[in-house]
Amino acid sequence: AMNISVHYRIIQSHDFKINDQGVGMILFLPKLFDELRCVQLNQIALSYSAKQALNFEGNDPHYGNSFGLARIPEYEKVLLALTPLIKQKTGWENIIPENSYTRIYFNGSDLKKHKDRPGLDITLSVCTFSDINKPWPLCVEDENGKVHVIEICPGDGALILGTKYTHWRDQLVIDESQKVIQSFYHWKFA
Repeated sequence: AMNISVHYRIIQSHDFKINDQGVGMILFLPKLFDELRCVQLNQIALSYSAKQALNFEGNDPHYGNSFGLARIPEYEKVLLALTPLIKQKTGWENIIPENSYTRIYFNGSDLKKHKDRPGLDITLSVCTFSDINKPWPLCVEDENGKVHVIEICPGDGALILGTKYTHWRDQLVIDESQKVIQSFYHWKFA
């Protein structure tokens, strides 16, 4: 069994609430993964990249110069290991693991404004590697139109309602040798 401990803080005091649209939440999870876990996951992502087993996403309307893949077995194990923790931190007992996704971003990458597809109700975005030496924040627009800018450093995670909140990242302008590795974990409400 994977031992994952977490420290967390709520981005805004209004993040846990019930309204007529349901539940709203943005949760920042600093140091969700320790350095060893990040190194292990990065080695897996880079091994898939070296085998050219990641899909090029440059032609996708949502992404720029990035490569990614869903359901890598080791990341699926992390998704399952995270599920009890996410239930505990959110109070949502009715969530079911949906999938994981791993992506390596390079110069010119971006994430266009979007909401996630149905079935990816909850999205946890975790940075496992960055050598860009500058912020590349996740921007999230909540149900009130307020934009939250969340800087996610290696080991940190941000949990959002991906099908409810519009989210994006601005274009990444870095050296050709630099990169950012992110993993995404998704749950759906039962």
